[in-house]
Amino acid sequence: MTETSLLNEYQKLSPGVTKIFVLPQIPYLNRNTSYLYQLYKDFLEDSSFIKVDSFNASSLHKIFLSRIKAEKSILHYHWFEFEDLKSFIGIKWKLFWIILFKLFGGKIIWTVHNYHPHHTKRCCFQR
Repeated sequence: MTETSLLNEYQKLSPGVTKIFVLPQIPYLNRNTSYLYQLYKDFLEDSSFIKVDSFNASSLHKIFLSRIKAEKSILHYHWFEFEDLKSFIGIKWKLFWIILFKLFGGKIIWTVHNYHPHHTKRCCFQR
C-alpha cells in the first residue's frame, strides 16, 4: 500500500485528519526491516501529509487528550494481542484509554496481521 492509498483510507474514515496515533511504537532502529516503519515511512519523512505519533502503552493518555483538544486524529492499532498474565493486565490499561478515545468521538483502525502468534510457544490454556 502506498502512502497515497493509506492517506486516502484515513481521509475516508475521518475527512481532514491531521494526526495518526500508531501502536505499538514504530521501531526506528531497524528501519529497513520494520513493517511499521516501512508502512509509515513517507509520512515520517514528510509530515506535510499527516503527522504520525507513535508511542508505547504507557503514553496512551495522549489519544484521549487529542480528543479533548478536538484534534482530527485516528488511532491505528496493530497487533492487539496478549500472551501472558502481564500482557493481559496491560490490555485492560489499553482498553481503558481506547474506550475513552472512542467515547469522545475518536476513530479507530484495528489491523489484524496474523490469526496466530509467530512463535510456537504453547499457552498455559492449551493442552
